[in-house]
Amino acid sequence: MILRRGALKGMKRVQPVLTVNCSSVGFFLCFFCSFHSSSSSSPPVSGSRVLTCNSKDRDALVGFSKGLDSGVPGWPRNASSNCCRWPGVHCATAAASSSRNTSVRGSRVVGLELGRKGLKGALRGEPLLGLDELTTLNLSQNSLVGVVPVQLLQLRQLEVLDLSKNFFFGAVSGDIGNLSALRHLDISFNSFSGPVPASLSSCSMLASLDLRGNSLSGGIPADLFRLRQLGVLYLSGNNFTGELSDGVGNLSALRHLEISFNNFSGPIPDAFRGLRELRTFAARHNGFTGGLPASLSSCSTLTSLDLGENSLSEEIRLFDFTGLVRLRTLRLDSNRFVGRIPGNLSSCTGLEWLTLAKSGLHGEIPSSFRDLRALSILSLSNASNVSGALAILSECRNLTVLVLRSSFLNESMPSDGIRGFERLKALAVANCGLSGSIPSWLKACAGLRLLDLSSNRLGGEVPPWLGNLVHLFYLDLSNNLLGGGLPNALARLYCPTSRNCTQADVSSLLEWRQNRGGLVVEYTRFSSVLPTLDLSNNMMNGPILTGFGDLTQLSVLDLSNNNFSGPIPEQLSNMSRLEFLDLSHNNLSGSIPDSLVRLTFLSGFSVAYNHLRGRVPTGGQFATFPCSSFEGNSDQWGEPLLSMYCPVVTPSVNGTEMEGFKITFMPLPYGIGVVIGFIPTVVICRFYPRCLRRKKEDRRE
Repeated sequence: MILRRGALKGMKRVQPVLTVNCSSVGFFLCFFCSFHSSSSSSPPVSGSRVLTCNSKDRDALVGFSKGLDSGVPGWPRNASSNCCRWPGVHCATAAASSSRNTSVRGSRVVGLELGRKGLKGALRGEPLLGLDELTTLNLSQNSLVGVVPVQLLQLRQLEVLDLSKNFFFGAVSGDIGNLSALRHLDISFNSFSGPVPASLSSCSMLASLDLRGNSLSGGIPADLFRLRQLGVLYLSGNNFTGELSDGVGNLSALRHLEISFNNFSGPIPDAFRGLRELRTFAARHNGFTGGLPASLSSCSTLTSLDLGENSLSEEIRLFDFTGLVRLRTLRLDSNRFVGRIPGNLSSCTGLEWLTLAKSGLHGEIPSSFRDLRALSILSLSNASNVSGALAILSECRNLTVLVLRSSFLNESMPSDGIRGFERLKALAVANCGLSGSIPSWLKACAGLRLLDLSSNRLGGEVPPWLGNLVHLFYLDLSNNLLGGGLPNALARLYCPTSRNCTQADVSSLLEWRQNRGGLVVEYTRFSSVLPTLDLSNNMMNGPILTGFGDLTQLSVLDLSNNNFSGPIPEQLSNMSRLEFLDLSHNNLSGSIPDSLVRLTFLSGFSVAYNHLRGRVPTGGQFATFPCSSFEGNSDQWGEPLLSMYCPVVTPSVNGTEMEGFKITFMPLPYGIGVVIGFIPTVVICRFYPRCLRRKKEDRRE
């Protein structure tokens, strides 16, 4: 997966793209479900008596609501009503609360569940002081801004504080250490900055700490590793630096450790032997060096290990994978390991997701991989022996995603005789230099959604049976040696023609890069991959299919750098979802259909270097395309070519030229504008030198 740091920080209000293990999600669900099981939306009842809040708490809630720009939706303006009935307010009797103030009558407010309520504005601190029995405060997923008021950090009964997915900023106050009863702290996906205060270690009851998606910096305070009850530590997506302390080994209750997308460096400490409960460890996209710490092999409860995009080295075969019997996800891609793909990975028989691409590992796929019967996603590079690899992997009957980019260099793709990939949904064997033709054994992969065979040396013609793959929405055969015409079956691809076809069921995270006119588009989920047909940089010929107009859900059509001829079909204007259309570097003739201005989603367009003539359409997206979209067609003219950024290109009169100059005509309004603009230039050029000479002569005198 390619996930950029800037993308993480720019999406403050969006569900994080980071890999989240199901067990960590379950942890939070269990906690909040247990809380809500004791507090329903109906009026709170103690025995047969309806709970009523005391006036002190009610006044505090009224002040809290008035301090927000939005107020709290659903809360009445009548301050005399029973606040224990207000949405999101949870009360407890005096006996159930920890109140020692017997003079305060009525039930106390102990919980505020105001997540996703559309709250806007800054928090006022003073009203919060009145809620001195508050144990749970959930303000997540709102539009709250500003700094966190220090008064909030004086609510010493707080056990749960969730401020995630808002727009808070500033430093995390050292007063956070006052919350000695705090068990769960979540300030993720805000704009907090500065170091993590060492006083956080005073929250000795802390079981869950989530600081993801901020701009926190510095190192992790050493005292933080004294929190022996800490089970969840999420620090991903910040600017933390330095080495990861071996003090992490003191967190004996730790179940989930995520420190991805930071600037940590140095070796990963060999301090995991005592972490008997560890289930997930993610340290992707840092600067870690050295090898895999040997103590990780003793974490028998580990289900997910993601150390991709670092500078880890040494021989991976020295690491003992046999103890990781519960491992489901292993991602070691984009590192600097040396040696061959380790065969002892097959001891992780429950492995479902294995990513070793660009890790430095190479060689043949071990025959023991056929024992990985649960394997669903495999991404490798620098592998060899394509026939042997396919024979071994065909026995992994649950394989749905297979990425073998930059492997099998200059080998020959087996055309048939391969079976066992019936469940395959995505196949990428790109940038391998494979020769041969598009393999016919792919016919049996009826569930294929994505097929990328780009940047090889595959020849022959595009087979018509590709149109029978009814779920296919992404087909990339670019940069090959394919010839012949376009088969009519390509215009019958079901997914690009039907709104009922969805690619969202393939939600696997993968790295995916494409270059569109110099702009790199990176896909992180199949559900975000644009429906695409890319046949560019081949030797195909003949006309462009009029039936392509039926591909109404297609987003990318790239037929550039071929030998296609004939006119641009009017029917392409029916491709209402098209965002990118490249027909450049062909032998197309005629004019650009005016109807293409109806393609309102079109953001990338090129018909450069063809034999097109006539007026370029005006209006719609055509007003936004650069001159390079039309260059190389000498007989085109029109408003888009008269931009200040474009050279003047106008049609010739019957193609006649006189003494090396082409006779051209310009539309009258533009011609008048050019003449008017040219007159001052002539005047200046004519008279300015005279004035300049006079001044010089006057100075001499």
